[in-house]
Amino acid sequence: MKFTTKCNNGMKMIVFSLLQLYNIAIGTLLTVFVPQKCDDHNCSIVEIINANNTVHDIALVWNGFTFLVFIVTYGVEMMRERWCVKHLENNPSNSVGEIYIFLQDYPNLEFKIKSLNFYYICWVKLAYFTYMINILISGLSVGQNYLDATTITTFLGFVLLIMYKLNASFRVGCHAYDESVAYSAYNKFYMRYNAVKEIHHDDYDFYTRI
Repeated sequence: MKFTTKCNNGMKMIVFSLLQLYNIAIGTLLTVFVPQKCDDHNCSIVEIINANNTVHDIALVWNGFTFLVFIVTYGVEMMRERWCVKHLENNPSNSVGEIYIFLQDYPNLEFKIKSLNFYYICWVKLAYFTYMINILISGLSVGQNYLDATTITTFLGFVLLIMYKLNASFRVGCHAYDESVAYSAYNKFYMRYNAVKEIHHDDYDFYTRI
């Protein structure tokens, strides 16, 4: 039963990760996936990639760089979330500030939380910055090969897809960093981890090895 549960959780994680990867790809590689016009027809992906245009080439390179930044940011987010799930929990019976009392007894744990929050917010801010530039450059490139209304709607749809997730991650990262606590990045509502799991209460040295 326990093995089956782990397998199911593992499969869910794989499916979720692949979905996130797909969303990141179509949302950052705008020059490739937004419909564009080539002469008298809709461009294929091969035609888009092989197009000989300076603005287009710059946009493709920046799309690729933005994609890599988002992949790393997603990796940092996953690492942070998995660590929080493994070592912390949300106890409804605890008060909002009770986590600070717990952290006084676990200095290594507190340091780890602050470190994870710091790296997370730094990568989210970098992703935000690169994506703003990505929208501008991709817009210029796609605008040169405007097809029809689908060009605009697809472009805006992909941008909104990324911005929704990016804004959510930015809010979680800022709250977590400013308050030096852990907020879940995958909960629909802000969920704050406010307790240390029982299995780690006496394991002081454990956190120095993570």
